[in-house]
Amino acid sequence: MKEEKINRIALVSVTRTKFNRASYVSKGLLYIGTYLKNKNYNVKFFQRTYFKLFNKKYYNLKNFSNLIIKYKPDIIGISITESNSIIEVIKFIKIIKKMNSNILIAVGGPHVTSVKEEVFKYLDCNFAFYGESELSFLEFIKSYPNYHNTKGLIYKKKKKKIKTDFPDIIEDLDELAIPNYNIIYNIKNIKKKMRKNKFTKLFFGINYITLSRGCPYNCSYCAIPGLYKKFRKRSAKKIIDEIEYNLHYFKNRYFNLACESFTFDKKWAEEVCNEIIKRKLKIRFSINTRTDLVNEKIISLLKKAGCFMINFGIESGSNKILNDYDKYNSKFSCKQIYKISKMLEKRNIIFRSYIMWGNYKESLKDFLKTLTLLIKTRSANMIQRLDPYPGTSLYESYIKQKIVKKYWYVYDTKSNIHKSKLNLIIFKLSLFFFKYHNFYIFHRYFIKNKK
Repeated sequence: MKEEKINRIALVSVTRTKFNRASYVSKGLLYIGTYLKNKNYNVKFFQRTYFKLFNKKYYNLKNFSNLIIKYKPDIIGISITESNSIIEVIKFIKIIKKMNSNILIAVGGPHVTSVKEEVFKYLDCNFAFYGESELSFLEFIKSYPNYHNTKGLIYKKKKKKIKTDFPDIIEDLDELAIPNYNIIYNIKNIKKKMRKNKFTKLFFGINYITLSRGCPYNCSYCAIPGLYKKFRKRSAKKIIDEIEYNLHYFKNRYFNLACESFTFDKKWAEEVCNEIIKRKLKIRFSINTRTDLVNEKIISLLKKAGCFMINFGIESGSNKILNDYDKYNSKFSCKQIYKISKMLEKRNIIFRSYIMWGNYKESLKDFLKTLTLLIKTRSANMIQRLDPYPGTSLYESYIKQKIVKKYWYVYDTKSNIHKSKLNLIIFKLSLFFFKYHNFYIFHRYFIKNKK
């Protein structure tokens, strides 16, 4: 292992992705990179998914790895955002180690925070960071090779794995600088092509604005509560400052305002909307929230500010399955979802549902209730398989009942990983149908709103 000081840093996202998410930037790495760049370190950010859109030669993992080796980094920092991307990370590290065994490799992100020391069982890395890493990664680089007291660090010492104290967090998110997009490899070319590409304009690309960290809820399938110590928000002014910066930088007026539950704090949500209106920004944006956190007043204000789509974590149209997810209180009924969909349709806002299939308790009848809900609400949707992520109560329950293998994400992420009662063929037919249903929903919206 090298003993010299670290100055040249490559931050890498190797995740494979479906086309409809290929333009999303890994904001966690971008914030860390910006933080290091502002401290005068040489930083370059490589996001593999961009090559899927603009240069498929370097989407190939070996070619992508060559690109990073040419940069000659002292350390490579890899973000593992989802457990089902582990197989790609394993392959990537093997290729890098074969090319240059002296490069330090560190991993971090939600998956590492969930599994901590276990990550060394299947990843040949030197270091692992858990929790939020802006402060801890900087502390590590400044002190290297005397890094042993760095908070939020896990490292190997002989045959032992040493885990230091939980890292400090940035309490006031307004202290975070606007992301420095110039650290992204080949950003000039990406900007040009994104402006020409209608797809990336629709799915927001780099215009993914982080509004908060954490979540005030604790759904059984979600790893967010374990990743962040507490729910924190940026001020409306700082959020809109970043939107204005991105408008000028990317010349793209579509934004995704990223917050787990934007309307949880309605006063704050109103401040954000009013700031957009006050500055007369002609933007279109989407938000994420829950159906039990919206009403006529907030929907009207969102529309006035430029909201064209609201993403709801519906998960299922069956109350039985929702109860298993600890999603809502016992008084909640799926009937409320229909009321909200009518409010949005009235204002020409797209109602979009995040749906999960494959719960162990889910029957065909339960899934048909979900499909019926999507049709009746005229909902655009993203249907995906339920993956029980480490660090969630659902995962612990499934392990205890022997429904999934402990390290399912290391072996296979494509097949049906647990014993769902749902027929996979029926699911695929439904997915095919709703692919065209989504096309109809978006096409109808953009025909109505050509301006």
